[in-house]
Amino acid sequence: MSIRTLLVVAGFTLALSCQSIVLAGAPAVDGKDYLLSESELRAVLSVARARLEQLRRWSSISRVHVVTSTKIVTYYRVGNSDEEAPPYFVLHRTNGRWYITSEMDQAGFDPVVE
Repeated sequence: MSIRTLLVVAGFTLALSCQSIVLAGAPAVDGKDYLLSESELRAVLSVARARLEQLRRWSSISRVHVVTSTKIVTYYRVGNSDEEAPPYFVLHRTNGRWYITSEMDQAGFDPVVE
């Protein structure tokens, strides 16, 4: 096998291993997204969307930021606005389940920066 072939194969393998989770209709996922499986993402979105349904029925989750394997921040969009500091929920996983531990409905500090 030539060096060129090895480099192409290595590059292709690396590209495949760095893929983010992508679900149809799901918001953007960033941060340490490699720590979150597809089933965990679905669980996080289910909890966040249920709470959002109670607060702002016509809003949607716009971004999921993975801080650690047990801490996620979900940002949501209010109407058609693209706010500089969008409202969010902070979720933590305890005993295999996701719970909202804090939320900010108005523009405020970014909980990701600690």
